[in-house]
Amino acid sequence: MCEKCFKKEHENFPSSKDFEEFQSDFDQLDETNFQHVRNGNFKFYYNEFECENCNEIWWISKPDNGWRGYCLKKDNAIAYIQKLQKQDQNARIACILLVLFVLIFIVCKL
Repeated sequence: MCEKCFKKEHENFPSSKDFEEFQSDFDQLDETNFQHVRNGNFKFYYNEFECENCNEIWWISKPDNGWRGYCLKKDNAIAYIQKLQKQDQNARIACILLVLFVLIFIVCKL
């Protein structure tokens, strides 16, 4: 990360106001410092930008309904998405175990 990159990474944008402020800052940076590399879809839609000064790759995903978006360096974005997938998987497993427990409880009571 260099002095012409983003000041910090964002794992999410808690409110639309936060994203609007980020978008305003990015619009000013984008014109001079960043080159749009491509659009991508790694579990979630994102845009990939490269800092022309230090060649750092950034992934930016816009918030949409329940999805809070992010602005992260490429490697951190991949790790973040994998962390979210693991949390979803754990939640599914917990739900299945809960349903099984309830079914076993009901069958044992009969």
